[in-house]
Amino acid sequence: MIWSLSALTLMQAGYWISHRLRPPLPRIRSALIGYILLFLARMSFVVATSIFGFVFITRKPEFQIPTFRYVVIITALFALFCYTQELERLGRALIGPDQEPAGLG
Repeated sequence: MIWSLSALTLMQAGYWISHRLRPPLPRIRSALIGYILLFLARMSFVVATSIFGFVFITRKPEFQIPTFRYVVIITALFALFCYTQELERLGRALIGPDQEPAGLG
């Protein structure tokens, strides 16, 4: 649990510091790498939420988890969501403004 909380703290600290400072995005343009990053961002969040749904929504009645662990899991999903946002931001920057993928803007 300590490792999980440490990782979540580092993920959130990194995201919010980056959000505040807004470091410059790379000037290189690569549509292929941009689309790969967009794909990885979406898939990472889909896989995490699928596992969450499988483990916690379809659980057996005798499977009990303390409330604190639920809070940690929800916080982890939020941290992963923030990470996904940064990956999508980087992917869109690599694709370039003239090749913006449909439905992601």
